[in-house]
Amino acid sequence: MEKLLKYYLKVTLASLSLLPYACNSQEFAFTKKEFSEAEKLVLAEQLLSSAYYSQGSVGEQALIEEAVIYNNKHPNVWRIPGISFLKRGIPTEVYERYRKCVELDPINWQGYRGYCYLYFYRDYKRALKDFDELDVLTPDFLDYPQATSIDYMRAICYYGLNQPQKALEYIDKHIATETKTVGINYIGSVSFIIKGKAHEMLGQLSEATKAYETGLAANEKNADAAFYLAQRYSQDGKRAKAKELITMAKQNFMAGYSNSRPYVEEFFQVYLADIEELEMELGKD
Repeated sequence: MEKLLKYYLKVTLASLSLLPYACNSQEFAFTKKEFSEAEKLVLAEQLLSSAYYSQGSVGEQALIEEAVIYNNKHPNVWRIPGISFLKRGIPTEVYERYRKCVELDPINWQGYRGYCYLYFYRDYKRALKDFDELDVLTPDFLDYPQATSIDYMRAICYYGLNQPQKALEYIDKHIATETKTVGINYIGSVSFIIKGKAHEMLGQLSEATKAYETGLAANEKNADAAFYLAQRYSQDGKRAKAKELITMAKQNFMAGYSNSRPYVEEFFQVYLADIEELEMELGKD
């Protein structure tokens, strides 16, 4: 009985969703039962672009199920429900939908899938594979899936795969490109934190300190940049400077100037507990 009620609810919602088109278009009259192939493509596009229902709702799902009937070759009939499953943490549903989406339109969606692999699952190998394959498809062009440079994301992948030299290669490339196009003050602090962390992994501590100093100079109010530089100064025995910076980091954090992102943790994200732990350690002498 419950399944039957759900079925009727979906059918009703899908039917209601077509009412605006019935009112405004004689082509897709509400009572029409058969459509030409051209009409199916248009109808699928209309269903997918509808803004009547919120993301992941029963109404949206009903529209997508209807759109699949008319055009299962449209990448969005797989991508849109994939987003909802992604945010709900159901990877078994995510992988298959994004596989079909990328298969249908790799140039537009392979980098986006790589972004999801990286940020939602920390799956560095799969993400890197997607970025590298997208790069082959778009020669002489730097891709920015989700407005994020693939060179920047490749640097994170290589760091996560314990390949700091490759991480430095890509983060330096990213910083050079962004400095040239928008200026160093518009580069997020995480870029310099990645650079510093890669140098630390290689045992290049003075280079790590320089990276954090550059990052803080470009992002003076950022709590994360101040924290990582304070940490380096503390480890170098420069405790007075470290105390100044940890105070700055705490003030910036409390003012809301810290790195974070919706749904998932930012890479190298700093929390108040991290700041207070270092603050307490530095206050012992």
